[in-house]
Amino acid sequence: DNSKLDQHAKKLGVNLNVDVFKYPHHGNSSVSLKAFKKIDPEYVIVPNHRFSSHPKSKYKGYIKQIGAKLYQQYNGGNILVTSDKSKITIKTKVNAKDYKW
Repeated sequence: DNSKLDQHAKKLGVNLNVDVFKYPHHGNSSVSLKAFKKIDPEYVIVPNHRFSSHPKSKYKGYIKQIGAKLYQQYNGGNILVTSDKSKITIKTKVNAKDYKW
């Protein structure tokens, strides 16, 4: 498949298959089902506020269809994603002041 997404990834030298995908533009952008299937994330993070209705149900359906777990900041508070190179851990409702680097 030589789609624009594939061409762009090749140009940038990146692998499209990811574990964690940060949904673009606070969730109010659209991501096609074809794109979701290509990147095949395990987790989708949406950094949006509590008054946001994004992503729309159509795109939430895409996330569900690919089997990814959805985390939204508006209902999960601060989201912390960590990895030890073999396991990904996602914590919600994290107070930034309580987390030490």
